[in-house]
Amino acid sequence: MRLCARVLACTCVKKDYSCILAVSLLLACIVIVFERGSGGGGTPPDDNDDDADAMQLDSLAATSSAGQAAIATDGQPRFSFGSFQLDVEDERKLKREIVLLQIQKVEGLVAGFQEMVRRGDRAEDTIEGKAWEALGEVFGRKAGRLRSSWERKGRA
Repeated sequence: MRLCARVLACTCVKKDYSCILAVSLLLACIVIVFERGSGGGGTPPDDNDDDADAMQLDSLAATSSAGQAAIATDGQPRFSFGSFQLDVEDERKLKREIVLLQIQKVEGLVAGFQEMVRRGDRAEDTIEGKAWEALGEVFGRKAGRLRSSWERKGRA
């Protein structure tokens, strides 16, 4: 996500198609990570399946985690602050909140991509311009669905 944000923040006078293509590929990879980590369909794990819930949240964490995890007696990594260790339910809630924060960052990247496409010197009536705008809308819908499903899950 950092690389995508850096490319979007570039103060280049003119961003050409190769730049737009690079950002769109990065966004596609980011969205895929969240979709796969949430069970493939972009929806959060089911409350009734605690094992699947933990596995899906942990798979998302594994793709982006640079932190350390303690090992619980059952052999599973556990989240801790120094010597304080969260219980399982609090850990699950915290992981969901972290996922939501990351999804909000993805939505920000998508908005930046859409703005980059709008700012470009490409005419809106060209096939390329329409294609980039449509791609931005697809990313926006996917990120919005991810956020909505995780928010619903958090309220359940």
